[in-house]
Amino acid sequence: MPEFVRGPLSHALESLIIYGRVLVLDEKLRGYDGQFAPCIVTCPSKPDGSGLWATELGVILHSTELPYVTRVYPFTHCPAAGEHIRFADLIEWALDGIGLLADGTMPVLVVDARYLNTSGYEIIKRYDFKFLACINPVWFPNLRALVMDEVRLPGEWAAVVHRERGELLVHYHSPISRIGKRYLFHERVY
Repeated sequence: MPEFVRGPLSHALESLIIYGRVLVLDEKLRGYDGQFAPCIVTCPSKPDGSGLWATELGVILHSTELPYVTRVYPFTHCPAAGEHIRFADLIEWALDGIGLLADGTMPVLVVDARYLNTSGYEIIKRYDFKFLACINPVWFPNLRALVMDEVRLPGEWAAVVHRERGELLVHYHSPISRIGKRYLFHERVY
């Protein structure tokens, strides 16, 4: 079943639209505690807390501005069954086959820190995609070192630009107490 969803079903969903300027890669955790309990993922930060996990690629529809899922990658999360998915593999799956827009540019890929590590970054560069991503500073210590010491208090931020690669790094500490942590963003700009 997962292969059907990753392949034919995703291709059918994708065939109904023309890709636009922005692609969003994110996950959904569907609350579930049924018969496949050994394959359930637990993620306390999600509203349902545990369930079946799927990564989705989506777009915003031009006429309605509603989100539309174009590709779905469900997981069994059973390493004993041979599933060992790397997040870089998901970046590859998401970008494979997506071409230039009508104006000759590539779409912008928006991802959260779960998906972008150094391997995923190299794949995005290989496909020549623009991107906007939260990044995990532990996975990018060289970037973290550039701005982390500049941001100490809520509301502070720092930025640095790599002019040759056209990349912008912004580190921001949210003043919103419920967020209560520092964010590191990495964006390829033109």
